[in-house]
Amino acid sequence: MNIADIKKVLQTFPSLGLKTIKKNGKEMLVFDPKDKWALLRLLDDDYLDSVLTGQKYEVTGKRPYQP
Repeated sequence: MNIADIKKVLQTFPSLGLKTIKKNGKEMLVFDPKDKWALLRLLDDDYLDSVLTGQKYEVTGKRPYQP
């Protein structure tokens, strides 16, 4: 996980309200206690986008795909 990937998710899910800032030349997430659950879910990779339907999901359980 890197800041570029995090920014892609934030662009796909703008209603999360999470922000990034540049500080001392380094981009980072802004922590706001009112958004703590959205931030934790973001870092837990709980926001997904369906390829088939284009629907966006917040998931609470994940199993890796095993072809």
